[in-house]
Amino acid sequence: MADKTDQISVAGKKGRKAKESGLHVLQVCWKAKEESGLTLRWIRLAIQMGAQELNLTYIDHYVHYKTSAFSFEILSGLLPSKLKHLRLQNCSIAPLAKVSDHHQINVLHSLETLELDNYVQFEVFADFYTYKLKKASSVCSKATYFEYKSTNPKTKLCFSNVPELEEMLLNLQLGNRKVDDMFTDFATDAPQLKRLMSLHTTLDLKLEPRIHVTSTILCQLEQLELVLGSWRYCNLLKMIHILVSCPLLQKLHLIASGRPTNVPDMPYPSNKHPFPSLKEVQIRTFYATSSEIPFVFYMLENVVALEQMILDTTPKSCRNCKIKHLSHQLPNQRIRAKVASPTAKLVFQHHSNERIDFAKIFMR
Repeated sequence: MADKTDQISVAGKKGRKAKESGLHVLQVCWKAKEESGLTLRWIRLAIQMGAQELNLTYIDHYVHYKTSAFSFEILSGLLPSKLKHLRLQNCSIAPLAKVSDHHQINVLHSLETLELDNYVQFEVFADFYTYKLKKASSVCSKATYFEYKSTNPKTKLCFSNVPELEEMLLNLQLGNRKVDDMFTDFATDAPQLKRLMSLHTTLDLKLEPRIHVTSTILCQLEQLELVLGSWRYCNLLKMIHILVSCPLLQKLHLIASGRPTNVPDMPYPSNKHPFPSLKEVQIRTFYATSSEIPFVFYMLENVVALEQMILDTTPKSCRNCKIKHLSHQLPNQRIRAKVASPTAKLVFQHHSNERIDFAKIFMR
């Protein structure tokens, strides 16, 4: 912050006026049950005066933790601002209401840094509609669930203390974040993380995945769901490198739209990996192409605890369509492969008006 920065500190009803020349920093400490109206007016006024940094702290959050939630909706109606840094301490972030693009909170478009310190009692951790956010850091000793949205490919996340984090949902909407980058972007101090879902990611299959086998996050995962932008360039055999890094993984779901194109050829892997914890693998939408079939056979022939290999030909956009969905199971003894798991079943899911001739590929 520049030397000439003006600053206001507010504790309860005490404060001092900003100089008429403008305001760069506002620091507010207040009680969740008291003076909330006054506090919100201070926040809005500071932004209107050109504040570049806001530091907001609930001082009685342990008593009133259920009401100590900060809502970005209090900033609605304000013009785009100069706000670059926002620090929230001792509270949670209330989920935003569903709004159209025309009514999103423009005041946050200049935000570069969001710091979340000592959060308590959450279900939905964060839902950001920002366009220029460069860094988000968090010290959240009580957080169990984290949800993150970003339209900026340069945004970086940094966790410093999330010992109870169990589930994470990432919505990286530009679709240019690589799966391996997604993992290595995060610190490795979330020992309880078990479920990870990533939307709008891509697999860069021209390169070997740069994943550390010893990464704490990967080693703890029990469920991984990747919603890919498309199957383009994707040879699913590359997923084996990622699965090796997840020894406790029980469920793997791969979801994408669009038939695979420009898929690089790969030899069938000679190395065998038993994946002793993996019980369910699902691919949707399944097109039975040369980039998918070898991966299915590799899973059947190597996963020793596999219970279901689900090949779903329905598009991901038809969850609520009126066409009847059918499901067929192919038991272990009828699968055209040396199946590693005695309990494995190959499951075909499809629309009632759709032929699944490709199923013959897997049948004895």
